[in-house]
Amino acid sequence: MRFYISILAFAFLFSCGKNSEELQQKSFSPEIKTVSGLSEAQLYDKILGMLVGAAIGDAMGAPTEMWSRESIRLEYGFVEGLDSMVREASPEGIWKPNLPAGGTTDDTRWKVLAVNYLLTQKPGTLNPKDFAGHILKTYEGGLKNLQSIESVDPEPYEAAMLQVNWLSEWAKVSKPYLDGNLTAYSDSLSKFYGGEMVCAGLLYAPALGVFFPGDPEKAYREAYKLSIYDLGYARDLSALAVAMTAAAMTLGTTAEDLALD
Repeated sequence: MRFYISILAFAFLFSCGKNSEELQQKSFSPEIKTVSGLSEAQLYDKILGMLVGAAIGDAMGAPTEMWSRESIRLEYGFVEGLDSMVREASPEGIWKPNLPAGGTTDDTRWKVLAVNYLLTQKPGTLNPKDFAGHILKTYEGGLKNLQSIESVDPEPYEAAMLQVNWLSEWAKVSKPYLDGNLTAYSDSLSKFYGGEMVCAGLLYAPALGVFFPGDPEKAYREAYKLSIYDLGYARDLSALAVAMTAAAMTLGTTAEDLALD
């Protein structure tokens, strides 16, 4: 019996305008299922838990993103639930101002982007050029959407600009990488806001980890190839996050096991 990766559902729920017929189905090989030791239902549950858990964590942290610990304590105490987001829209933040409780940011958008990339890959392998191309294509789609607007109302333009600006820095790195222009790639990467802060690869690392259930070593190697937006040790940290997620996709794994590993 073939196991269809449950992130299809996640991609369907969050991909604007797509219907289920357009989504490709990817199955894990029997070897991968043997390594994980999980049944189809168990693996589904773990993948779904990662996706939903990440979105919930994003929604919990969004109201106080970039706040100091002391400021959070004074305003909210210990955050243990969802709250409304009284904040402005921004490319990396929420795209609609003052969202009700449960809204998310780019942390969740990156899981969606990574899932849609994974749907183009063969099970168990990752291709950095395909990933860079997917990011660039998504960015170019935002540009086309912006250019197609015919209105004197500023709101549609403002909404479209959020989508464009979200990936503009990533596109600046992706384009020379795909062109094989090492000088331009190096220059763009050194100016990239994400890599030096160890937040680039970590945005999508959990989504990559579920592609290698029970095989953290391979997950690390494949993810390291994809960390083309990270600088220095940030590449290692992103790949380790992917490996830890892969390690969690095994039978009977506990949080203590991952901490010890």
